[in-house]
Amino acid sequence: MDYLENYVVCTEEEASRYLRGCQNTSKFWRGFDDHDVQTLVQRMDFVRVKSGETIIHEDDPGHFVAVLLNGSCTIYAKKSIKVGTIHKGDIVGENSLFEGDRRTASVVSSSNSTVLALWKTRDIVDTYLNFPEIGLKVVRILACSGMSKLTQRCLLNSPKEELSHVRTCSVSRMSRYL
Repeated sequence: MDYLENYVVCTEEEASRYLRGCQNTSKFWRGFDDHDVQTLVQRMDFVRVKSGETIIHEDDPGHFVAVLLNGSCTIYAKKSIKVGTIHKGDIVGENSLFEGDRRTASVVSSSNSTVLALWKTRDIVDTYLNFPEIGLKVVRILACSGMSKLTQRCLLNSPKEELSHVRTCSVSRMSRYL
């Protein structure tokens, strides 16, 4: 999905509305005022995808992060094993972005009303350099989302007594370290 020519792009007004609404439901995507939202809208691509369309292909390079603004998607590992579902407000693709590695799973739209905000790596860097306060918020959010997923994987794969010291990430806790 690195190429958007096959997808319907949302208007700037729709994108702003979706991005604001996402803050009400997202565990991580929050803390942006109206000015921040407008700045982000100008630096992100907003697309609609139909049910069954693949948004992220396993093993592809990670060149963008996606924030699910509406609808739902299914995550598949090893091409066909369903490993999860994401909903409005969830973020996908941040781990590949940070690790500089290939995608570890595919993400497929499971509803016809799926709307995504796609943020290319170069646009994240540009935002961070030109709008440092907004850029820092975004880096915190992406880091917390990635850490939360890592923590969930650890909790699923380890006995609870080994992980009694592990807590899930929160934006406010993570901000102390960034």
